[in-house]
Amino acid sequence: MLVYTSEPISAPIEVVGNVVVNLEAASDARDTDFTAIVTDVGPDGRALQLGPRIAIRRARYRNGFRKEELLVPGAPAKFRIELYDVAHAFLAGHRLRLEISSSAAPYYNANQNSGNPVATDTAWRVANQTVLHDRAHPSSISLPVVRTATP
Repeated sequence: MLVYTSEPISAPIEVVGNVVVNLEAASDARDTDFTAIVTDVGPDGRALQLGPRIAIRRARYRNGFRKEELLVPGAPAKFRIELYDVAHAFLAGHRLRLEISSSAAPYYNANQNSGNPVATDTAWRVANQTVLHDRAHPSSISLPVVRTATP
């Protein structure tokens, strides 16, 4: 799991709408999952998860459900992970945290990472993932900020 945590927020920020993680990553597997969780971390360290659940994107369906598209092992791919609608105010002194992982079992069925047909797959393999966040592969999070207070 990768965890990205912001510096403390200096003034309240209101976020209302669809939160989206635009992840760029590579895997040595032909199919795999990527998950995202956004949390509000208070000054005491307590984390409050935003949204109704962990968001997930299965690689074979990263471009839609009409056609399965397996990964090319080692090649960068884009994953749009929607965290659905959120209405939340980050208070001054709080931090925004983004957690990226490759599994959310038992909440979601485990991905066997083989690329075989899902319904009949009996093979399992470990997938080695690389999350990219450089100029050529700008992974990001989109937060619909509706209001910020000025200090």
